[in-house]
Amino acid sequence: MALEHYILRNVNRSTCLVGGSPDPDDKELSKTPAVLSSWFGPSITDTSFVTVGTFDLDVDADTPGDAAATVQLVVGSTGGPAEYRYRVQAIDDESGCAVQDSSPWSAVYTTTGTKSDVLSLPAGVWSGATVLRLEIQLKKTGAMGSRSLTISVDGSTYSYVEVTWPTPAPPPAPSDISTHDGHSASVKQDDGDSAAVLQRTSDTAGTSTHTVEA
Repeated sequence: MALEHYILRNVNRSTCLVGGSPDPDDKELSKTPAVLSSWFGPSITDTSFVTVGTFDLDVDADTPGDAAATVQLVVGSTGGPAEYRYRVQAIDDESGCAVQDSSPWSAVYTTTGTKSDVLSLPAGVWSGATVLRLEIQLKKTGAMGSRSLTISVDGSTYSYVEVTWPTPAPPPAPSDISTHDGHSASVKQDDGDSAAVLQRTSDTAGTSTHTVEA
C-alpha cells in the first residue's frame, strides 16, 4: 500500500466547466502546503443538500484496485444552524467530467471543529478515472437567513485527504526460456557463482539430455 497526503488548497482548479465557464468553487488538492488560510464557501438558503465546493487532484488512471481515503476537515463556521457532509469521487475529466463512482457519504455534521471520516471506493474504479475529487455539501436548518461553510485550508495538518493507494500486483514469474528447437529449458541459480542449464535437444538417434556448467 502507498499512503499519500493531499492538502485542501484555496487555489482555483476548474477541472470541469459549468455552462462553459470555470467553476469558482472548484479548488485543488495538492501535496504542497502553503500558509494557512480559510476557504469560504458560497452562501446558500437551500433546505436540501447542495454541493458548495469540490477539491480535485489528477491521478493515474491505471491505478489498480480500490482506494481508502481519510478525510479531515477543520470547519470554522457554518453561518448558522446547518448540516454538512462530504465524500470522495472518481471523475473522468476526459469524458465530460462523468462520475465513475462515489464513496458513501461521511457522517452528517452540525457543529464546527475537526471532523474526520474514512471513506472507500470500490475496486477497479480507477480504470477510467483521471481525477480524485472531494465533494462537500451543505444545507440550511433552523431560522431564516443564509449559510456558508468556512474551512481551514492550505496548512499541511489542517484539512486534507489522505489516500492509501493499492500497490500494483507483483509481475508474473518469468516463463521458461525457449530453446532453438521449440523445447523449453529451465535455469537454476545456485550460490551465485554458477548456473546450471539443463537443455533438452534432439538428434537423429532420439532425445538426449545434457548438463552444461557455466
